[in-house]
Amino acid sequence: MLFFCAALVFSQGPSDDSGGNFLTSSWDFPLYLTVGTHSDVPVIHRTLRGGEEEYFLLEAPSNGRLTLETTGSLDMVMELYDADTGAFLGNDDDSGESWNARMVRNVEGGRSYMVLVSGYSESVSGDYGFRAYIINYTHDNSWDAPIPYTVGANAATPSLGRFLEGGEEDYFLINPQAEGYLIVETTGSTDTYMELYDAYSRAQLAYNDDGGQGLNARIRYFVEPGQTFIAMVRGYGSWTSGEYAFRAFIQETELDNSWTRPLAYTLGQDDTVSGITRWLDEEGEDFFLLVPSFDGILTAETTGSTDTYMELYDAETRELLAEDDDSGQNWNAQIRYTVSQGRAYIALVRGYGYWASGEYTFRAYVTPAGIPNAGL
Repeated sequence: MLFFCAALVFSQGPSDDSGGNFLTSSWDFPLYLTVGTHSDVPVIHRTLRGGEEEYFLLEAPSNGRLTLETTGSLDMVMELYDADTGAFLGNDDDSGESWNARMVRNVEGGRSYMVLVSGYSESVSGDYGFRAYIINYTHDNSWDAPIPYTVGANAATPSLGRFLEGGEEDYFLINPQAEGYLIVETTGSTDTYMELYDAYSRAQLAYNDDGGQGLNARIRYFVEPGQTFIAMVRGYGSWTSGEYAFRAFIQETELDNSWTRPLAYTLGQDDTVSGITRWLDEEGEDFFLLVPSFDGILTAETTGSTDTYMELYDAETRELLAEDDDSGQNWNAQIRYTVSQGRAYIALVRGYGYWASGEYTFRAYVTPAGIPNAGL
């Protein structure tokens, strides 16, 4: 890289012809910037003219999380590049305070990066600040070294406070000691996202974004003693950072059915089959066991005024085969799926949101393949 200097200090690019305070920069003549090693690194004050772009060249002093941010009252945008290859590494508009730009990225020590800063539009002009700093960290958990978490017996279970840097992930090891619905959730003001895995097969079992209060994540999953799970929590975006709290507990609910004790349902052969009327409590789920007596097209559906959601599984492997929200009448669910004689299936029905409750009717029938209007 021809323009790189050995000692990085902040210096100005070539000035414009007016001799004033406005100093220009470009990819070939960037402003050299020393990266700070803590979050209170001083801000560099700059003046931007409408339509102008400024280029900052910096070198990461070590591996770590590089934070780039603008300050002030201007609406700013930012782009990050690999200075040696020119590869685009990301951009940001409003992740900082007010309309400022902020990016947090993993960087490699010794590599050079170019930051392009500009106003959101050509009309943006005035004073702004810019700074860059790197935090060297060792994350205290991973998939192979998760945080052990003791599952509580009820909703009064204490939460574990955590802090996420942008792009980080937390992994929690969960071993339920009782059968029931496992509730895994985050609380706080940070926008979180969560995934639940089988710890041994690493199969993803569930995921959620905003199912909890506010922007928090919440997963509800039926479990049995002896199962082991991994819950992964991260910020919604790679830029999201902040404090949050994690907790997991078994829901206090008496169930008349579950995955291991599903409601047996006799399949009909057409849409005249009688349904089963059920009541869903908040966060309730119903499991129906379906065993077709011949190959054909299964239709499983709900009716009524409750907004329902349905999933169809292979009962033996627990593989998710199909899911649906509103394909039935109004907000009812309907699934059509090709099934095999003698094979067992599980239809799971719940309210669309974990707060949903109400009465609904479930029915299911199998139509022999080849009959008109019976296909998928």
